[in-house]
Amino acid sequence: MPNRRSRLGLAAQLISPFVVISIISTLLLGISSCWAMSNSLKQSLDEKSQILTRNLATVLADPLSMGEYDHLQQTIDAAEKSDQDLCYAAVLSSDGRALATTDPADKNKRLNKTDFEKQALTATEFMRRESPIPGVVEMVMPIGTTAGQVGILRVGISSQRLQSTILQAELQIATIGLLSLLIGITIYVARINKTIIRPIADVVSLATRVSRGDLDETVEVTRTDEIGQLLQSMNNMVAYLREMAQVADSIAKGDLSVKVEARSDGDVFGNAFKKMVESLHGIIQELSVGAQALSTAATELATTSSQQSASISEQATSIRQSLQTLEEIRTIVQQASEKAKSVVDIADHSLDVSKAGQDALRESVSAMVKIKDQVQEIADNIAELREKTIQIGEITASVNDIADQSNLLAVNAAIEAAKAGQASRGFGVVASEVKNLASQSKRATAQVNGILGEIQKATASTVVVTEEGKKRVELGVNQVHQIGTNFNQLYGVIEESSNAAKSIAAATNQQVVGIEQVALGMRSISEAANESVTGAAQQRDTAQNLSGLANSLSSIVGRYRLR
Repeated sequence: MPNRRSRLGLAAQLISPFVVISIISTLLLGISSCWAMSNSLKQSLDEKSQILTRNLATVLADPLSMGEYDHLQQTIDAAEKSDQDLCYAAVLSSDGRALATTDPADKNKRLNKTDFEKQALTATEFMRRESPIPGVVEMVMPIGTTAGQVGILRVGISSQRLQSTILQAELQIATIGLLSLLIGITIYVARINKTIIRPIADVVSLATRVSRGDLDETVEVTRTDEIGQLLQSMNNMVAYLREMAQVADSIAKGDLSVKVEARSDGDVFGNAFKKMVESLHGIIQELSVGAQALSTAATELATTSSQQSASISEQATSIRQSLQTLEEIRTIVQQASEKAKSVVDIADHSLDVSKAGQDALRESVSAMVKIKDQVQEIADNIAELREKTIQIGEITASVNDIADQSNLLAVNAAIEAAKAGQASRGFGVVASEVKNLASQSKRATAQVNGILGEIQKATASTVVVTEEGKKRVELGVNQVHQIGTNFNQLYGVIEESSNAAKSIAAATNQQVVGIEQVALGMRSISEAANESVTGAAQQRDTAQNLSGLANSLSSIVGRYRLR
């Protein structure tokens, strides 16, 4: 099976599992801590809310039974100031009238219109329920004395401060967890780097030098564990390679008297060197005998080959002269054919360029038409926008009239509230708010009218610019059509030139074929003569080389020392 190479380095492979496990552990620990803390804080807030509600109901029982409503209001106000989580509080009569409340707008109103309010009036014991106000839990407690139930206490407790506390605690837990994770990873990485990565890097460095043939250095071993054993094995391997290198150097210098002993039966390198030395002994002895016989035969063969080569060379010279003249004629005709082909290629290229120009013009016309349609669509949209701004102006005029009427109504309501005296003071406040809203509506309407005026001016100028752009696009389409007509005429002229050039090239090719057939016969004769000359020369050279090789072989064999 082929080895699968990892894309990660050794350091990354050792560190990444620890990092992943640490991150998962930290996340699980942080989540569990945040969950436990959140439940604890929520339970604490719930217990506090119940205690506050029960204590407040107990304190309010006597003033409520005696009809001291001012005392009720003072007690509720004091509770609101003393507790930051108290969102609102209200003391209701049995029919739902607010006898005391932290919201002045609800004072003396009947809070029994919605199902949520009606449910509070039916409470006969402590009740906890979710409020319609986001983030607020309401506690309902009947207020009773020895004579019976005299009212209902509604208290709204906000959880915003609790959520803020939980969020801060979660951030602190996350920060501590992250710092702990970073410190742990740093310590682990430093330890792994010192005990594993650096020693293995030394081994890799040594192996790299050995793979390049550098056997001068070794690694210092200062430990006895598996890494130390690996380093020592590398040093032993380097020493063994040095020994084999010395043997190979001796053999390269011609000393075959060296003795090679294998370190074990599995020493493939040592056994191979031993067999090689023994084989070289036999080969050199055989070569020494064969070289002497080869030298004598090569000398006789060289003499005979020189005589044959001289005779064949004279015959080949006359044939080459005839072929040279024919080759010059063929070259002239071939040059004319190549020039005709060049003319055809240029004409074909011109046709391709012309076709590309026609295609580009057609695309340009299509793009110009699309631009024209888009400009028309923009003009229609701007006209429609203009009509919409007119409609908006009419709506703002109607809003302005409504604001005037609301302002007049608020003035009348304020007058009536003033006549009614202290009992209608709340109604006077509402009338004042209505008057303020009417004034704000008039100011907003005036701003909208100003903006609409600017939009209408910009729309009018855009319509003018759009019409000019439409005319220019139509002019461009006409000009592109005229250019397309000119390109069609140019394409016809280029096509006629191309056909004429192809006719010339065809005639020239026929001439080249005829001359090529004549040259082919002469070339066959010349090649036969050349082969004869070459064969004779090669035979002569081979004989000479063989003689020199025999001498060199004798010299080489003489360099080796067998004893």
